[in-house]
Amino acid sequence: MAKNNILLETEFSEPETQYPEREKPKNNDFGGDNPQRKEEKRREKKRRVETTSSSPPCPHKEIVRLFTEILPELPAVKEYTDIRMRNVRARWREHPNLEVFKQLFTTVKKSDFLMGRIKEFRVSFDWIIRPTNFVKILEGNYDNRDKKFVGSRYDHLTEEIK
Repeated sequence: MAKNNILLETEFSEPETQYPEREKPKNNDFGGDNPQRKEEKRREKKRRVETTSSSPPCPHKEIVRLFTEILPELPAVKEYTDIRMRNVRARWREHPNLEVFKQLFTTVKKSDFLMGRIKEFRVSFDWIIRPTNFVKILEGNYDNRDKKFVGSRYDHLTEEIK
């Protein structure tokens, strides 16, 4: 009979393990919907990026000074907005050398197209600093071409028709 009592006790006893209570959020932080918490996370991420960056700090003023010095014919940078600052900082991370920016602005100055000497199009600081334009300028896509190559690629066909 003792065996039956043991079986009955184990069958109806409370489970030994209980589920721990969930930890309640602090300061009304409900899983990331809190705008204050989102802002704190954004600032922390920005600090981590700035401190772990292997390139030296971006010399914003020096880059704008180079632009103004080398390209006085183009519209001046009057207001250094947050977007401009981010774009310059991004280009600086890709090319952390003031000589690259000096070469960039000098290449723009030599280009008849970019300076508006061929067409009425003329670049601005923002246009130069855009990622795609920055690379194209450095690669020489806007360099002046030799006079003998200027014209349509179909010129030889039109000469045959005449």
